[in-house]
Amino acid sequence: MLILGVYSGTYIVANSIEAICQRSQQSPFYPKFVGSSVANVTLSVLKDKAFARMFGKGNPRPLPVLSYGLFAARDSMTILASFSLPGLISKSMQQSGWGKGSSDTLAQLLTPISMQIL
Repeated sequence: MLILGVYSGTYIVANSIEAICQRSQQSPFYPKFVGSSVANVTLSVLKDKAFARMFGKGNPRPLPVLSYGLFAARDSMTILASFSLPGLISKSMQQSGWGKGSSDTLAQLLTPISMQIL
C-alpha cells in the first residue's frame, strides 16, 4: 500500500498539473517537473521511514542531509525522464520523420531507462 501511495500520489500530481496547464494554455514542462518531484520525493521519504520502522532493528538513526539531497536528485532525474522529457524527445523524433505513435512509445520507454543508466 505504501508503494501504491507513492506512485498514485506522484501520478495524480503530475496529471493534475498537466491538466491545469493545458486549460490555462501554459507549458506544463516546469510546473509538472517541480510538482511531481516534490510529491515523489516527499512520499518516497515517508514510505522509507515507514519501512524502516516496520523492518528495522534497533532505534532508527537520523539520515544525513547529504543522503536526502542525493535521494532528491536521483528521484528528480527519474521524474524528469518519466514525465517531462519524453514529450520533447517525441516532438524532436516526429520532426525527423518518425510517426507520432512510434516516437511517443520509444521516447516514453527509452528516456527513463537512459536516465537510470546516467
